Amino acid sequence: MYLWSNILKSNRGISSAFVRNLSLTTRVQTDRPKHKNPLMLMDLPRILVPPLFDLIKIRLKVLFRMRQIDSSFSYSEFSKGSLQAIVTVSNMISKGDFDGIRDLVHDTAIEKVKKNYELLDSSQKSLISVNPNDVQVSVHYMFEEAKSDSSLFVKMGLLYYVVPGFYEAVQQTMTDPLKQFEMRKKFQDDLIVVDYRFVREYNEKAGPSEWLITELNHWAIADHEEEFKGRKPN
Repeated sequence: MYLWSNILKSNRGISSAFVRNLSLTTRVQTDRPKHKNPLMLMDLPRILVPPLFDLIKIRLKVLFRMRQIDSSFSYSEFSKGSLQAIVTVSNMISKGDFDGIRDLVHDTAIEKVKKNYELLDSSQKSLISVNPNDVQVSVHYMFEEAKSDSSLFVKMGLLYYVVPGFYEAVQQTMTDPLKQFEMRKKFQDDLIVVDYRFVREYNEKAGPSEWLITELNHWAIADHEEEFKGRKPN
């Protein structure tokens, strides 16, 4: 049983089978080229598969608590908008265009990302760009609140599991099941975990702000062989 046999999109939930497959099949090819530095944009804790029970709790908190905070909040619209933002931001970062993301990303985060971006080689920079068709699964793994004077701040964290080039490769092998099987096995080891955290301020006088990305990271499982090799599901 290989990694992508139980792909399920975020708006339909996440299956325990996917969590089990992702954990058990995480392995790294030893013949892939080594990079001088690992793919990293910000130094955030690397989360491969959050515990399924925690994901369920977070989803319920978002659905019920956000109704109390903001009656106009739509989870489906937030999910669509966050993916659009991630696609836009990742494509600009991959090109080194940091001025173009200032309306979407906090200045402090941009400065940290710029420093780490300069440490990457050209092939790693090309992996930052996210094609929405290459997103295998997304999960909502964080929901936090913080109060300050007359404002309430809400933070949401999302993980996207991305395999660069996967969609195009699938299209090219549609008529050849054997090639598609071989291609899927090859792509198991090319997983990029994309971690973005969004914050919104609810001010008693000014009302809600736009969602702002305050932290973000892209990291490759292949760069952390020892950390995740043979990892068992929670």
